[in-house]
Amino acid sequence: MRRLLLFLPNTLLLFSYPLSVATTDDALAIIQNPALLAPGRDLNFYLFFNHFSLITPRPETISERFFSFASQFGNLGFFYQDKPRTYYFGGGFKISNLSIGLRYEYTRFSSWDFGLAYRYRNLLSLGMVLTGWKKENPIIPGIALKPIKEISLYYEGMIYRLPTGSHHFFGLEVIPQNGLELKFKMDEERNFALGFSLGFGQPGLGFSFSRTPGLKERLSSESYYLSYHKEEKASILPPVKKYLEIELSGEIADLPAGFSLLFSRRKRVFYELLATIEKAKRREEINALLLKISPDFSLTLSQAEELKSCLVNFKKEGKKVFIYTPNLNTINFFLATSADKIIVHPLGDIAIKGIYLRTIFLANLLKKLGIEVEVERVGRYKSAPETFTEERLTEENREQLEALLDDLYQVLLAAFAERGFTREAAESIINQGIFLPEEAKEKKIFDLIAYEGNLDSIVRKETKAKGGIKERKFQKIKPYNYYWGEKKKMAIIYINGSIDYGESYTDFLTGEYHTGCQTIARYLRKVKDNPMVKVVILRIDSPGGDAFASDIIWREVENLKRKKPVYVSMSSLAASGGYYCASTGKEIFANNSTITGSIGVFGIKFVTKGLMEKAGVNEEILKRGEKADFLSSHRHFTPEEREQFKKVIENFYDQFKSKVATGRNLPKEKVDSLGQGRIWSGKSARELRLIDKIGGLIDLIHYLQEKYNLTDCEIVHYPPLSPFRLW
Repeated sequence: MRRLLLFLPNTLLLFSYPLSVATTDDALAIIQNPALLAPGRDLNFYLFFNHFSLITPRPETISERFFSFASQFGNLGFFYQDKPRTYYFGGGFKISNLSIGLRYEYTRFSSWDFGLAYRYRNLLSLGMVLTGWKKENPIIPGIALKPIKEISLYYEGMIYRLPTGSHHFFGLEVIPQNGLELKFKMDEERNFALGFSLGFGQPGLGFSFSRTPGLKERLSSESYYLSYHKEEKASILPPVKKYLEIELSGEIADLPAGFSLLFSRRKRVFYELLATIEKAKRREEINALLLKISPDFSLTLSQAEELKSCLVNFKKEGKKVFIYTPNLNTINFFLATSADKIIVHPLGDIAIKGIYLRTIFLANLLKKLGIEVEVERVGRYKSAPETFTEERLTEENREQLEALLDDLYQVLLAAFAERGFTREAAESIINQGIFLPEEAKEKKIFDLIAYEGNLDSIVRKETKAKGGIKERKFQKIKPYNYYWGEKKKMAIIYINGSIDYGESYTDFLTGEYHTGCQTIARYLRKVKDNPMVKVVILRIDSPGGDAFASDIIWREVENLKRKKPVYVSMSSLAASGGYYCASTGKEIFANNSTITGSIGVFGIKFVTKGLMEKAGVNEEILKRGEKADFLSSHRHFTPEEREQFKKVIENFYDQFKSKVATGRNLPKEKVDSLGQGRIWSGKSARELRLIDKIGGLIDLIHYLQEKYNLTDCEIVHYPPLSPFRLW
């Protein structure tokens, strides 16, 4: 009789439903191998209705009906069966690719079962279960291979210690089409079990049966079951078409907002927005996207360019984009030109006024306060200290800002061309600037005037969608992961805000994020030592900062490059120290409107002696060492000190040039001519070979997935984009 039970002997269900110690890794793992609870799937459960019959030689038929229930939440599992009354409690945990599990079995007798599993990529899975500690209990080893994604082949054995003996099984699991799964298992005596299941997204149903032909006692069983998986499986039914609705409000940023005492504002994480649109692009049931832009929504031109590219890729899949905004300003219009329909509120503000740059000069204010500024810089375009030393734009600064503005303006005009406007028509609209809604619609600046409440009917009519789905609900849809082992990883490390020495932090007053070189160095070492991380992206949105801190990051990137490829994605700004860190990347991606470059160095010192005198503050200096107060604010540099300070600045600039020349494979003299502290748009930077390709973060991810065969990789973020997960 023992050999008739194709699976664990204590539970009749196991005879009917074909499971494996090497492949079964959802709620049913509690029955077969508790180690495969370790991957920690979201909530899933099965409810079985079973029928068991035994025909004896007399002849006599013994029949029984019973039900079973199996569930999993995370790495914990539970099983109950009413006849014979059986309870399993178990769990598993992972150490890299190795999983270990333990199960407590309670029937008339109780026992502990121990499971092991090892998985290598999506190719090989090994499993073993020790069913209790008594010698008469079998050890069940198994091995499974997955030659292609939809087919798994496995072998499983039962090895008996007392009396000695063995039993062998062979199995096959196939997914012939979306929503249909077939499973078959047979032993050397031609006893077999066959099952199939139909998926409908999260719910599912199935049937299995088993037979033992040719024996004196013929055993058969059938099971019908209902299942639920929070991780959504494919559905056998054709998808119901719907549109995805996304509300855009607050600021866009690469990292979530930290705590701020004075300037707390909502910040939408940019990658999560882009990833949501990418996910919608791949989902068959999503046939349109509705972006609803709130009045407080703000983003840079570079961010808008990156988001716009994502929308264009969405449309290439034959899907439509609708953008609704109560206020159509220049940036919103630039973004909206990627839409099939631009919809504006009946009382919407239409203000497409072009772009401008504003520079503030504090020289006169500092002079009135009695504060003097001493500056040493290398680079005639290095304009940062001019805020404190000048009353108006210098000739060099005006030259670089005018060139930058021209490039950004060309990016804007290109968006007008997508709406069919000639350059003359576009400039006419920009120069008028302000429009009434009806007037703007007549000029084809947008397509429809409507209240927000009418959007659903508009989108349904245009797309034949049956309804919409909110972004929050859509983000909760997590596809079922059939991948066996730990996935290869692509790491994204964010260098955001000012680069400082020490650890990263958020200024509790302003809410500004500061990148600490020690934090980034730790992340870089972590991904270097992780064998599953195959490629690294530095995502930079920084104006630079501390030169020493930037060099520490540069050095750690150089060390990482010896083991793994490092690429760079520039966001809105990657200048000065930001470009210093980027220059060593294997390839650099930036948007046309990214601001980059500023290869130059300056040092600044504020002398506050006059301010102290005006305020009636007296001070006396006591020192040991002639240069002890060299950098203090109470006195000026001596000529010798200024010369030494200048040498320090020049030395760092020389190192800056050398590292850029090496990283970008450019002559040092060429770097000097492109440097001098000058900023460039991404468009110009590409022409000058300071970057390699025009494209955003998602473009770079797709490029690397294809280049390094990482289509099914996991993307991890440093720092994490939420406190609970790396996504």
